[in-house]
Amino acid sequence: MKKAGRTKDNAYDWQRWYNGSLYVGVVNAGHERRRQIVIRLPFDFKRVVQYPSGLTIIQPNKQGKLTIDSFQHKLIPVQMYKASQQSTRRLYFLMYECDVVVWRFDPK
Repeated sequence: MKKAGRTKDNAYDWQRWYNGSLYVGVVNAGHERRRQIVIRLPFDFKRVVQYPSGLTIIQPNKQGKLTIDSFQHKLIPVQMYKASQQSTRRLYFLMYECDVVVWRFDPK
C-alpha cells in the first residue's frame, strides 16, 4: 500500500508502527459495492491479527502457505482472493461498501 491517505476510488488507508508491529487500517468509503484491495508490506509477516479483538486471522503454515481459519474469516468484512498470489508480503482481498478493517502485522 502507498502512504496513508486516499487510495483509488475513495478507499482510504493508514499505517502505523507500534511496539514492533505494523498496524494497517483500510476503509472502503466509496459507493462501489465491491472493491479490490492489495496490501504490500516491506517485510514478511508471521501472523495477521484483527484489531482490536486480537484474533489471529491469517498465518503461514510450516510450508509458508497462508492459512485462514474459516470461523475467524467470518468475523472480518473482507473476502480473500487470488489465493495463488497471496504471500507473507502481499495480501489480496475484496472489501464491500462501507467496510473497515484494522489489522496488526507481526514481522517474522
